[in-house]
Amino acid sequence: TLEVTAIDAFDNTVLSEPSSADVQIGNGAPVVTSIAISAESEPEKTAFTTTDDLKADAVVVDAEGDAVSVVYTWLVNDIVQNSVSSTTLDAINFQKGDSVTVEAIPSDFELIGEPFQSEPVVIGNTAPSIQLVEIQPSIIQESTEIRCEGLGYFDVDGDVEQNIISWFVDGTVVEGGTSTLDGTSFDKGQTVSCCIEPFDGVDAGE
Repeated sequence: TLEVTAIDAFDNTVLSEPSSADVQIGNGAPVVTSIAISAESEPEKTAFTTTDDLKADAVVVDAEGDAVSVVYTWLVNDIVQNSVSSTTLDAINFQKGDSVTVEAIPSDFELIGEPFQSEPVVIGNTAPSIQLVEIQPSIIQESTEIRCEGLGYFDVDGDVEQNIISWFVDGTVVEGGTSTLDGTSFDKGQTVSCCIEPFDGVDAGE
């Protein structure tokens, strides 16, 4: 309630009886102030790949302290993912190089607030892996050309295999780095080994 009384400015004489009016304080819509996108299983990560399910966390302010709900809309390369409306976007919905954003619309169950869209995150490369390394043939002589073979190469992004091969003779690296090694690089009684670093042209795995 607002009460008003007219008073003479010179001698403070009351010029009228107080009058009042009732003012109804209305409800204000909630406001989203920020949205953070993180990896669901590793919240501390700041770079994301196709192995990460993404999670949105919106900060919402409601002046009246009302309970609020938030509707999320995920976009991949500016295309709305209609099948997803939760806080989480599964990795199956995006690929390497995609740009992902999320929009949040708050509600206090009476009023709907303005949409708020996050900054985009770009999905990065995932390093490949390899299961096994073998030297063929298994019996070696100085006249034998031997091969270093990697088995079970896997790259979740489908990148082409570009493995990095290193040969060692008695623990010393042999210059070259091709998939084969001949007897000019080793002698009878020496130990030969090879190492394959799985590589997809961008990142090397373990």
